[in-house]
Amino acid sequence: FQAMDITITPRGTAYILVYNMNWPTIDARIYKASVGDLANGGMGTQLPAIASAEGASWLMLWDEADATLWVGAGKEIEARDANGNVVKTFTPADLGDNAYSIALIGGGGDTGGGGSGGGCDAGFGLFALLAVTLVVFTRRRNRG
Repeated sequence: FQAMDITITPRGTAYILVYNMNWPTIDARIYKASVGDLANGGMGTQLPAIASAEGASWLMLWDEADATLWVGAGKEIEARDANGNVVKTFTPADLGDNAYSIALIGGGGDTGGGGSGGGCDAGFGLFALLAVTLVVFTRRRNRG
């Protein structure tokens, strides 16, 4: 599996989106871990499966105000609770049949969201992604 995206809550919970491509389908999974687990090389626990198995938009964003994990999952957007359970799924029809324009936009200093259509498939492994994320998270916490 390759890392695709990661988002970290202000309380130090990390959600990691990984995938294994077997075109035309994508086996994507989400893991939930503490920042301490990540620092020790752990992936945490796997959350409930992602419904979508195809599409180009694979990204996540934690919304602290609503305690919602937003997952751009292929051609759909899933709203998940803090335990990773799907609360609502938005289909391409719900999105105006323009599922490839998915963008999760955070505000007010969110710590996640990013990449789509390839994510970290540019020679960066999970370790590199996690190392950069931990450095950024640590700096933000130290600034106050």
